[in-house]
Amino acid sequence: MKVPSAVITLVFLMFLLPAKPAMSQEEAPEPKGAYLTFETGVSFGPIMVIDCYLDVHNIGVRIFSEYKRGIRDRWYYGISFDGMIPISDQFLPLSNNVSVTAYHRLTFVQEKLFLWKGLGLGSNFIFVEDDPLRVGPTLSLNLSMSWRFAPNAYFEFSPFLLLPTRLHIPLSFIAPHNAAMTIPFPSVGLKFLL
Repeated sequence: MKVPSAVITLVFLMFLLPAKPAMSQEEAPEPKGAYLTFETGVSFGPIMVIDCYLDVHNIGVRIFSEYKRGIRDRWYYGISFDGMIPISDQFLPLSNNVSVTAYHRLTFVQEKLFLWKGLGLGSNFIFVEDDPLRVGPTLSLNLSMSWRFAPNAYFEFSPFLLLPTRLHIPLSFIAPHNAAMTIPFPSVGLKFLL
């Protein structure tokens, strides 16, 4: 499966972003505890090969949720579900993803604005009409901003506005017949400090 240019752009921009925050970390206290995130947006997909041709099969509403917990310093891990509710005239095919992601958090504006960079592994669960369930491995890329608007609540969005906050790239060399990709954009949501 050919890698879309949006994926290449997202990966390129992730590595261009500063490895150090814009302000001194001594001035930015770390919130302790865990986070719960909910995101939505327009979702296109799954983009997959059926009967030897590549096609976008559905348009829908993205449903994303994630539990994130601190490991040490500014490092976190997250367990997430990423799927969609189709709004087109067909329900199948449908792709849902479950992944585990490691995150690094940078502070941009003291106690207000944070950048999250993440890399993870997961699986797509692909439902196709008159076919058995397909399961394919994925590499998950995450790049998102969190703006704190209340003591325990954040607005979550993409730092590049129209690009997705997360992409699940199918590892098609491992399971070429089970490769599918859903592209959600724009993605917005809420994050809560538990």
